Amino acid sequence: MKLRLLAATLLAVLPLLGCAPAGDTSALIGPTWRLESLRGTSVAAAPAVTAVFAADGTVSGSGGCNRYHGGAVASGDTLKVSLLASTLMACEPPAVMTQEAGYLQTLEAAAHWGVVDDTLTISDASGAELLRYVRTAA
Repeated sequence: MKLRLLAATLLAVLPLLGCAPAGDTSALIGPTWRLESLRGTSVAAAPAVTAVFAADGTVSGSGGCNRYHGGAVASGDTLKVSLLASTLMACEPPAVMTQEAGYLQTLEAAAHWGVVDDTLTISDASGAELLRYVRTAA
């Protein structure tokens, strides 16, 4: 009985602390996430690079120039992103296109994810941070 009470209390308190219980993907799914850093390097706020993870196992967003979409399956703290498709517009300056190509390639390398407060971190299989996002206002 005490164990059940403890488990229920933890499940109620963890979201208040900004943590989701293992296996719970609700913190990942739904909001629009705006990229803050790519492989440890800050990215410009404009044009915004975004990601939206959906309950149907997809991810979509803006790479800064083009829209993209693809498969993204989260289970526990693991994340598997399939090859991403994107529109093919050309953008200026060329650095936007370079950053976008690097972003899409890096997102496809995702292995783990975690959300603390309003920050989503995606890391590779070794645990190295690849991408850091901030939740945007609804």
